[in-house]
Amino acid sequence: PPVPEGPGAEPEGLVSDFSSSLPVLALSLALWGCAATSLPPQAYLDLREKALSEMGNGNYSQARSTLRDLLSRFPGEPLREDMELLLSDCEHKLGNRSEAIRLRERVAKEAPSKDLKLQAWAGLGMMHLQDEKYAEAAACFREAAALETAPPGRAKRRHQEGLALQQGGKFAEAREQFKKAIDLAPGSDDVALAFSPRAAAQILDKAPYICVGP
Repeated sequence: PPVPEGPGAEPEGLVSDFSSSLPVLALSLALWGCAATSLPPQAYLDLREKALSEMGNGNYSQARSTLRDLLSRFPGEPLREDMELLLSDCEHKLGNRSEAIRLRERVAKEAPSKDLKLQAWAGLGMMHLQDEKYAEAAACFREAAALETAPPGRAKRRHQEGLALQQGGKFAEAREQFKKAIDLAPGSDDVALAFSPRAAAQILDKAPYICVGP
């Protein structure tokens, strides 16, 4: 059966959604610029730009060192949680899954930004899915769904939760999540839906045994 973005693919928030971390980071910077009375130290900005460039070039080991230096030298600066998500991306790419998960769990539970919490929970879901920890993955996608404000976004998370439940053998529960995804965004072609409701409908219509227990 289809699995969202792998096992073996990059979890959300991890390069494919490092493309997800970056728009949130850009928005955070814009809002920060509107509200802040002074700019952060130039050394902070230089380190942040250096880390982003290193990640963009695939040099995750050096980017990790840069981000660790930034977080150590400027512990009280805004956007700390954004930097921790990027550091989590680096740790994951370097094979340090336990540290990547630890960083995302902290952001998911403690970040003041709803968007950051959402990205952290969704990324954790993908990490657990890769590790075949399906119950944990489903729980993370459920948390992410609760933070989504638009129906297409909630549909995406419900579908992810359904796929995690399906992989874990919870077929009846998976079917309910697929139905919720379809109800939230029926017939949607929105590109924001990584897993369209119509794909779930095909699972229900063409392969109903997938959602029925043994």
